[in-house]
Order: sequence, then C-alpha cells, then structure tokens
Amino acid sequence: MSVERTLFELLQSPTSLAVAASDATGALTLLTPALEDMLGRVYQPWYEDELPAALGLLCEDGLTPLDATDLPIARARRGEVVRDAVVTVLRPDSGLRYLRRNGTPMRDVDGTITGAVVIVQDVTEERLARERVDQLRRLLITTLNHELRTPVAKVRGSVETLEDLHVGLPSWAQRSLEIARRGTMELVSLTDLISRLVELEAATRPSRVLVDVAEVTRRAAGAVQSIFTSRQAALGVSAPAPVSAFIDDDLARRAVADVLVEVMRSAPTGAAVEAKVTADDENYAVVVVAAGPGSATSQSRTWVVNPVDLEVLQLSTSAIGSTLSLAATVAAAHGGSLGLSESPTGQLSATLRLARSVR
Repeated sequence: MSVERTLFELLQSPTSLAVAASDATGALTLLTPALEDMLGRVYQPWYEDELPAALGLLCEDGLTPLDATDLPIARARRGEVVRDAVVTVLRPDSGLRYLRRNGTPMRDVDGTITGAVVIVQDVTEERLARERVDQLRRLLITTLNHELRTPVAKVRGSVETLEDLHVGLPSWAQRSLEIARRGTMELVSLTDLISRLVELEAATRPSRVLVDVAEVTRRAAGAVQSIFTSRQAALGVSAPAPVSAFIDDDLARRAVADVLVEVMRSAPTGAAVEAKVTADDENYAVVVVAAGPGSATSQSRTWVVNPVDLEVLQLSTSAIGSTLSLAATVAAAHGGSLGLSESPTGQLSATLRLARSVR
C-alpha cells in the first residue's frame, strides 16, 4: 500500500485531526470527519468558488462574506504558505465558531502544484477568553480614568492652589507642600504609565478585518491634520492603488498617525511630509518622509525598532518610547516592523511595515 493511500485512509478514520485538501483544479478532495463535525457539513466535491456559500464561511469579523480567492485553501493552491488565517462559520446549533487555518501547497517531484492541504483548529474558546480579557482591560481603563484620575486631579489642583500661597506659608508648611507636590506628580506619572501599558498590551492582540490600507492612511492623516496646520506643514498621502489587507483598522490608523506626527516634529517648520503606501505579495508598508534640507542621507542612522528596547532608545530630537512605542508594538503584532532613519540634522523618516500574510 502506498504512503499516500495509507495517509488518506488515516485521515478518513475517526481522528481529531481536522484537514481539508484540494486538487490542482481547486476541487475539494477531502474533509476529514473531524472537520465535517467542526463545520456541520458532510463532504462533497465542491470547487473553491462554491465553498464560502456551501460551508457558510465568513471573514474573521463574523459578518463579512468570505471571498473565494481569500480562502486559505485557495491561497495555498496558488503557492502561498498560509499561517494562522482565521475564518468563521455560523453554526445553527452552536453559533459563531472561529477556525484557525494553516495551509501549504502540494507539489509533485518537479515542483508543479498538484493541490493544497489545510489543517484547521477550532479556536472559539480561545477567542472568547481573549474577549473576556478585553472586557477586563476596558474596565481597568475606565477605573483609571474615572476612579483614579479624578481624585488625583483634585489633589493636584489643591496643591497648585496652595503653591500660589507658598511665600506666605511657614517653613514647615512649605516643606509639606513640596512633599505633597512631588507625591502628586508621581501619582500622575504612575496613572499615565499604567494607561500606556494597558494600551500597549492591547496592541499586541490585534483584531483583523479586511480593510484598504490606503484609506486607513488617509484617515490617519485626517486625524492629525490640525497638528500639521499649527506647524504650517503640508501633509500628503500617496497610494497608487487600493491595498487590501487583514489588519486591525483602529490600531493601524493610530500607529500611522503617531509616525506622521513624529516625522513632522523632527522636520523644519513648514516642511512637506508625505505618507506613501506600497505593497508586495508579502507585506504592505507606509513610508513617511519629509522633503527638504536635512532629509535622510547616506550618513543617516538607520535601524529597526524593537518594542522591548523602546525605553532606552533615544533620538536626537526626542525619546522614542513616548511617541512611537504603540506604532512599533502594532507593527510587531502584525508580523512586521517599524524602521527609522535619522539624518545628521535630526530629521526622521519612517517605514511602518505589516505582513499581509498574517490574516
């Protein structure tokens, strides 16, 4: 008995391994019993363009119909190695289920693609656990903003009022007031730090949906336009064509906005800043540069930002930890990176790169 036949019979047996396979034409050739149970469907020799409707498949958001070209098995048959792609299926008996898929093309000895195979995991419980963590995080943010910030702000206001009377206070009261002032500022810094850490932790777990990266970049530019106007700086977005990718819309927009503002701050007053959206088969990038004297040269310092090192990395113009930490974290969470280049005059350019294959 051939190895292929033995493997086929093993996959057809009552095993917990959920696997789908297709041939070179895109016809489904295999759904293991575990996957049939997961989908609530019995195998039929459907073609790729029939699968979303036949199996009830949706995008990760659980709302958007999944296009047949974005099926993990279709992407694998086109030659892509698919990692951790999440799709959903609406089951009448158990509601929305989240399915993580990893796929690879099958090739013969001369490298010709003969089909594709996909391994599927039900990650619904993992997803629900993450949502519960998100709820706790939102509760923490609410507590910080309303239960802690408000009394700290009241104490800070009272201390500032007493400081106006500083000269007329006895020496012992002046010393106590200085201790109160330092303690209040430490509380303010601690509250800001906790909020920032909560925000960065959320950025490590993006919720991906299919969006147009060029549109995300335009909205980020619109959100910071007033800052550019105050600096008399011009801001433009260049995107030759729509660039679709599965990313976290809100996190990506905030990351791009932070990069735009940091590049603008390092540029001379009135400089023109451009965000150019580019893409290839594996990544998309938002490249932000400022035109004019002092822009990146062959003598520029260039590096890729590691979020772990943000607190110690210093630019000549500012500390990166307070401005680009979110952008670097968002990039890393999307399988990409934040690259920076600083000219000898301190002018910054940046490339925010996110992997398109992480969906």
